[in-house]
Amino acid sequence: MVNKLQAAPIDDLKLQQYFGDPELTSHLWVFRKKESPKIQHMRLNKKRKGRNDPSKNSTYNPFSGAFVLPTFGFIIEGEVTNSHWYCDHHALAISQVDGTPGVPHCVLSNDCAEFLHSSNLCLPRITGSREVFKLVISAPEDINQKREIMVETIEVNETIATSDIMKIKGENCLDVNFVKSLSFFSSEDMRADVDVTIILGRFTVDRNMHPKMLLLGFSGMLANVNHSIQTRNKIANQLYHQLRPIAGRQGYEVVRRGGSSGKTSIQSDQDLLNCIHDVPGLCPRRLRGVLILRGPLTYYLIYRNKDSNKFVCYQYSPPKEGGSFKMPSAILYSYPVLGEFTYLKMMAIEVLQSLNINRVKRGLSRVCQGVLHCESRKLDKCRKIYEACDQPLEEKYLALFDAFNKLHSYSMVCYPVGMHNDTFKDDDESLENKILMSIHNDPRHSKGLGRGGCMMGTHFVYALLDW
Repeated sequence: MVNKLQAAPIDDLKLQQYFGDPELTSHLWVFRKKESPKIQHMRLNKKRKGRNDPSKNSTYNPFSGAFVLPTFGFIIEGEVTNSHWYCDHHALAISQVDGTPGVPHCVLSNDCAEFLHSSNLCLPRITGSREVFKLVISAPEDINQKREIMVETIEVNETIATSDIMKIKGENCLDVNFVKSLSFFSSEDMRADVDVTIILGRFTVDRNMHPKMLLLGFSGMLANVNHSIQTRNKIANQLYHQLRPIAGRQGYEVVRRGGSSGKTSIQSDQDLLNCIHDVPGLCPRRLRGVLILRGPLTYYLIYRNKDSNKFVCYQYSPPKEGGSFKMPSAILYSYPVLGEFTYLKMMAIEVLQSLNINRVKRGLSRVCQGVLHCESRKLDKCRKIYEACDQPLEEKYLALFDAFNKLHSYSMVCYPVGMHNDTFKDDDESLENKILMSIHNDPRHSKGLGRGGCMMGTHFVYALLDW
């Protein structure tokens, strides 16, 4: 049972306001449209110059940390700053329910982003059919509590077959001529009078009647309103240092073999040797001979078992900082933003449920059928735990979030992922939830840019994913 001292922090954000005060938690306040990235960069850069701490980039680099969906011809800008946190949701994996294929994606490497920016490449903004409407959604904790929410959908057409994109599996340094064929999407393209923006992809090449939910974005969080920027900076730093040691194999991701860890290289050779040295159990210590073979995307470690004459082979991806983990209850209880992060995923599920009701009424096909089948069952199960909890409201919320998180896994991603498809075990389909945070780089021990996407080009960026 959670005691009151542990439960108290979650009340800092007053999550009940999402349904108790819909005007506050709408585009009129919490979900107010962000500043244009270019304007925000200029404003922040002016402040930094006053502190003799100017931006690395004299102009905003929209390619840094950019999330690329080449199948549908557009790039989502990173826009990472602790001045404004936001949650993005994706449903990109292959679906066994509606038969939609997986959507390959990557994040541009930091070197590629710098090169594209220095090339003065100017891409058009996203185009597609747009529609704005009002939906009625249920509260994650109580299906009888309702609210209205303004939504805009943007539908884009597939431009390249998914099979063609997977020919560059593992890549995240894209050819400049290919990038010229893409378009940008950022907060600049969001309407000021909506709470949620959804991008749907129509399979006009791979031929499937059901669209793919490429992005569902809430444009803000209560944490932005209720926490100062100093507090947000502190939270981002503390979360990184508390979660990194429990992520993956002692802080390293070594089992992503589908291309997300990128291709093997001279640098990844050195990274592997360093990881073998740092992580006990990755490689046997008492054997005299271990053969390491390098493939295009993975390494093979082969050795003879000391207890038999059989040979053993382990396959590892290029080691990266981060990895998957289960969110510890103690950390969830200590950081209200993690509770809100979970709550917004639950709200996204309700938005998609309502969206499908709206689409069916208009004779349109449903979206995210497999995802909603899996996620709705999990949410229903957690609602029962919330209802059965006879503790104060803060502890009921913690019980809800803890139960929901125990049905999901988290990942810390501190690097630009290579081109890959998302996969889930046992045909389980999940709605991916993502928040990007940045931490200050100590000039004496710079960690680099991490995942990339820092608005000012100076901070280390990491992503927290819930899937």
